[in-house]
Amino acid sequence: MWRARFAVGIGMVVAALSLATHASAQTEETSADAGDVVVVDPVNVNRALADGDSTSAFTFRLPEGASCPGDSANDDWRVSTFLVPADTNLDTLMYQALRPDGEAYRSLRYLDGDIYVMEMTNPNPGPGEPGLVNQIPPLTMAWYETGTLAPGPYKMGIACTDAVGAVERYWDTDVELTVALDVEPGGLRWSVVENTNVAAVEPSSSGSAIGVFLLVALAAIGVLMIVRRRRSLTTQNQKETV
Repeated sequence: MWRARFAVGIGMVVAALSLATHASAQTEETSADAGDVVVVDPVNVNRALADGDSTSAFTFRLPEGASCPGDSANDDWRVSTFLVPADTNLDTLMYQALRPDGEAYRSLRYLDGDIYVMEMTNPNPGPGEPGLVNQIPPLTMAWYETGTLAPGPYKMGIACTDAVGAVERYWDTDVELTVALDVEPGGLRWSVVENTNVAAVEPSSSGSAIGVFLLVALAAIGVLMIVRRRRSLTTQNQKETV
C-alpha cells in the first residue's frame, strides 16, 4: 500500500513540475523582453544617471553578454534605440527606416545628430549564432525640436530587429519627460523612474527552473517522509496488536 501511495505522490510532483516548466516556456516564448538597461554616464559607465535634460549626454549599460538572436553580417539582425510612450507594447514594435513605426515613437541620436537605428552587431564567424550588441555610444535628446515630445512617462532602450524591422529582443527602462523651456535645444528634462535604473540581476530562466526543481524536490522529500512515517506507525501498531 505504501508503495502505491508513494507512486501517486511522486506522480503528482512530476505533473506539477511539468506544468511549471511548460508555463515558464510559454512565458519566455511570448515576450521579447530581455531585461533592463541602466542609464549611465558615457564617460564612466559604472555611474548610473538618475536624471538630466535634453542637452545631457548619456548611454545605456546592458546586461553582460547582451546579444541579438543572430548577427548583422550573416543573419541581417540590426540594433536600434527607441523612445516611446510608456503604454507601448514593445513586443509588437516595428521599425521604419529611421525610427519605430508610430506617430509618437522616436529613436535616440548620437551627439552629432545621427540617428542610432539599424546599427550592426558584433560579427560572428558564421550564421545562426547570437550577435553581441556593441557598446552603446553617447546619446542625447538635444536634436528633438522643442514641443516634439509631449511630457509624460516613456520607455527607452535598445532593440534587436530582424530583416523586416520587427523587434525580437529588447532591453528598456522607464523615464519621465517634463517640459523645460529654459533648456535649449530640446526643451526637456528627463528622470529615470524610481527602482528601474538599477543594476539588479533579474532571475534568469535557468535560475527560475532551478527554483522550481528545488521546490518540487522538497515536496517529493515531504511525500517520502509522510509515507515512511505512516509505514512506521503501521508496523508499530501491528507489533502492538501481536
